[in-house]
Amino acid sequence: NFRKYKTTTRKKGYITLIKPSNKSLKGIKKKIKWEFAKLKGASVQQLIWKLQPIIRGWTNYHNGVVAKETFNKLNDYISWKLVRWCKRRYPKKDWKWIKEKHFGCFCPGREDKQVFGSKEQYLDKAPWTKITRHTLVTYDYSPDNPNLQEYWRKRKERQSKKTAEGRLPKGRNKIALRQKYKCPYCRQQLGDYDRVHLHHIVPKEHGGQDKYNNLVYVHEECHRTIHALGATKPEIQTRLYFGIKTPPKNRIQKPKGTKPGNKEKSCTK
Repeated sequence: NFRKYKTTTRKKGYITLIKPSNKSLKGIKKKIKWEFAKLKGASVQQLIWKLQPIIRGWTNYHNGVVAKETFNKLNDYISWKLVRWCKRRYPKKDWKWIKEKHFGCFCPGREDKQVFGSKEQYLDKAPWTKITRHTLVTYDYSPDNPNLQEYWRKRKERQSKKTAEGRLPKGRNKIALRQKYKCPYCRQQLGDYDRVHLHHIVPKEHGGQDKYNNLVYVHEECHRTIHALGATKPEIQTRLYFGIKTPPKNRIQKPKGTKPGNKEKSCTK
């Protein structure tokens, strides 16, 4: 499923890059083509239900190698097949009507206006998959070594984070990642996402929108508590906003007109 090639660096060294093989790309295209052929008369929900696990499984399998270019090629092919499927389904409708009905900004974590589906369900895109390099363990790094407990703890946290990312669609995972996979109301881990709710900090009946800055994941018990106490209370909304904010980095601003590496010159003589 992978192919290797070498590239030359500036220091005339060689780095082995691993990419998905052309055979693997042709295989996933053939599988997607077969699903489109079987679902010519299906609904949009059935099409997404069939294609979603295929795309997500293949991209998650190749997310540890140099696969961004391959993901873009796969996305172009799926987009072309979706357009053909929509035109067959609505032969008497023009493209503008089809685009407004089935393509839009449906992913709450992204501003992409070409997402296929609806507000309730949408199809993930292959380039949304984050490339994460796998770090090999050296032969002398034993889990039983007491001096390496911190290393194994961080490695386990990274693996848990990667597992959590695979449980949600790519757009919604962006929301959970901003929260560091914790509920901002009770400050506990979200868990396996089987009992969580995507909550609007400002409710829809009060003008809240399906925007990235207005959505947050909370436990179902916390969601019921929030609405029981009053979702529009300022203290509750402030608590939710505080849980998703990222503290700014402390950076020392250099005076204007100075170059890096040069000392600031005095204006007085």
